[in-house]
Amino acid sequence: MFLSNWRTAAPSARRQPSALARENWARRRVTPGQGLVLAALALALAAALILAPRTAIEATVAALVVLSVLHTALRALAFAVGLWPHATPKPVADGDLPSYSIIVPLYGEANMAGHLVAALQALDYPRDRLEAILAVEHDDEATQRAFAAIVLPDWMRVAVVPPGAPRTKPRACQYALAQARGAHVVVFDAEDAPDPGQLRAAAAAFAHHGPATVCLQASLVPDNRRENWLTAMFALDYCQWFDGMLTGFERLGLPVPLGGSSNHFRTDALRAAGGWDPWNVTEDADLGLRLWRLGHGVRTLASTTFEEAPLGLDAWLPQRTRWSRGYLQTFLVHARAPSTLGLPGLGLAGWAFLAVFVGGSIVFSLVNPLFWALASYTLLTGSGAMEWAFGPAVAPLAWTSLVFGNALAMVLTALGPLKRGWWELSPLALTSPVYWALVSAASYRALQVFAVQPHRWEKTAHGLARDRRGGPP
Repeated sequence: MFLSNWRTAAPSARRQPSALARENWARRRVTPGQGLVLAALALALAAALILAPRTAIEATVAALVVLSVLHTALRALAFAVGLWPHATPKPVADGDLPSYSIIVPLYGEANMAGHLVAALQALDYPRDRLEAILAVEHDDEATQRAFAAIVLPDWMRVAVVPPGAPRTKPRACQYALAQARGAHVVVFDAEDAPDPGQLRAAAAAFAHHGPATVCLQASLVPDNRRENWLTAMFALDYCQWFDGMLTGFERLGLPVPLGGSSNHFRTDALRAAGGWDPWNVTEDADLGLRLWRLGHGVRTLASTTFEEAPLGLDAWLPQRTRWSRGYLQTFLVHARAPSTLGLPGLGLAGWAFLAVFVGGSIVFSLVNPLFWALASYTLLTGSGAMEWAFGPAVAPLAWTSLVFGNALAMVLTALGPLKRGWWELSPLALTSPVYWALVSAASYRALQVFAVQPHRWEKTAHGLARDRRGGPP
């Protein structure tokens, strides 16, 4: 890994977070120390804006430009490095395959019961080494009845999640993890259709990489990319993320923010790391950073799981809000003192990743509308609004970052689907600014939800596209 020397700053000891530390992860929005730091920063910025407004604005914009350049460069580097093909590990003989537990958290998924059972039945893995735990919320009677009406094979069972808070997917996963008997465990969502050979591929990759690797993330791909513009843009986003950037982060020696499905774990290591944080609404990304901090290897897996992209803004906006809110939670959690978390320190690479990528993703989705508005007004009126707002010294830097940064982002978006031969999606990268504006709207909504209901799980409805299309293309 190119940055393996950075990793020496983060201890490799297999420390186990205490129960007290786990209780204080995302459940607390900020610690008292963080509150003081944020208050001090706000007061300092307010004082600077009063005493020297022009200098304060120019310094803030200059800092944002530097952060933008670093963020875009990291994304481009990770994407380029991630495109290199994976090695193909030697298959594991049937007699040596490990036992596997499949966890599927379910809520309001009665319409997906038949699809889910069929998708799990299609997995090519010895049934005597397989179990599927279908974790259904206690009051979701419709989903419970749907599975009760199906004759499940003896290796599948429904586990009713007892009442409790918070009502989230990670809490259901945590409940199922306590019952899992497999040496390995994987999480699927109700709408997923994984490659039939995915579990075998994961077993081979675990054997190939050895015990230091405790997690493998397969690629997630929408199966309804042709449904409309929104599903196509969702597919472009996923192709860039799962087929390039995550592998790039791994190869650069950086944390790998996991996706919410098709991540495979060594069960003992997952439990020792504390499992999923029930209070974090992007429990996957948080877990990827936590495993990295504990010195564990997280890699990507050359296998695909098809899932469903939201069909309209009514489903897309709450989902993207939850993701943005979860990134904010994850940033605040991992920016705490190590003693608060029960985890090793971040080290240089970890802090760089947390600030440039996790924090940068939040910041840019919030400030981009302002930059775009000023740039558009300047171009339409010739008024020099950018120069007036940012000053003659900083405005050229802002222009350069805006033009070249967004152009590079559009190029990466266009290149994303080519690995799968989905050439028809690439021209839609030209419409990325519209999609980014929607992401910004979701980020502002995330701030509002974080302020009043930080742990609310905004459920995405599934099965709508398959009712019309009938499965992966």
